[in-house]
Amino acid sequence: MSKEKILTAFLESTDFSEFISNISEIWGTPTVIVDCAFRIAASFAPVDYGQSEYTRAVLHGELSFEAG
Repeated sequence: MSKEKILTAFLESTDFSEFISNISEIWGTPTVIVDCAFRIAASFAPVDYGQSEYTRAVLHGELSFEAG
């Protein structure tokens, strides 16, 4: 993982959602940002990512205790 790529993504992003999608692309994995109550603040995943746990969490808007 390149620190420079992450810094560039942060500096070039115009909003939080764009930053999360850029980070997800850099890491090559879905990215989920949650608050202290496990509510999803932002998320992004590749179009072909079909894990049922991820889809269920995003649709529900929060992570279950078991998923954490």
